[in-house]
Amino acid sequence: MTDKNRPVPPGMRDMKKWSLNRRSFLKKAGLAGAMLALPYAGYKLGSAVKDMEEASAGDESYRLTREQFQRLQIVQDILFPSEKDAPGARDINAAAYLQAVLLDDHVDPDERRYLVNGLDWLEEEARERWEKSFVNMLPLEREALIEHLTTHNWGESWLASVLLFIFEALLSDPIYGGNSDGVGWKWLAHVPGQPRPEHKLKYYGSD
Repeated sequence: MTDKNRPVPPGMRDMKKWSLNRRSFLKKAGLAGAMLALPYAGYKLGSAVKDMEEASAGDESYRLTREQFQRLQIVQDILFPSEKDAPGARDINAAAYLQAVLLDDHVDPDERRYLVNGLDWLEEEARERWEKSFVNMLPLEREALIEHLTTHNWGESWLASVLLFIFEALLSDPIYGGNSDGVGWKWLAHVPGQPRPEHKLKYYGSD
């Protein structure tokens, strides 16, 4: 399927400009500067999320299937892998954080749908080019497919969007579902300000 049939929402078009040298960016920018640079930072998301099944109720049309959630985890692992002295996407609960974003009615519906559709377009590309499901591909094949996606406008913007929300999961207060046990803060040697957000004030639909 061509880019013409995979439109990128206006709010997502500039996200492909984000540097993929993500660890260098975070270390150089510092947590406060990095948070200010993220266009979605500070959104009032729902209650803390431990995994997909526990995500708070929002618009159920944006709840990922198990297959979509699994694809998302794999993509995030490729974009932000665990390293010896640094957390990866799974360590910061990035997939569950993005599921929370998708269920948040404050986020533009077109942008939420685009994020979900990207997971299905990824599967289509896998079956067209490798004739098998993305989750059944070998690690090197998956990386090659991710690299191939960057040759498409929709793919480059979609991957940048997924990476942006990994950054948010890493940098935000754990109450929002990411940054499990403050692992991102510890890596960045950040001491959070006080008082911390109150759990009862952070449900979906709150102002």
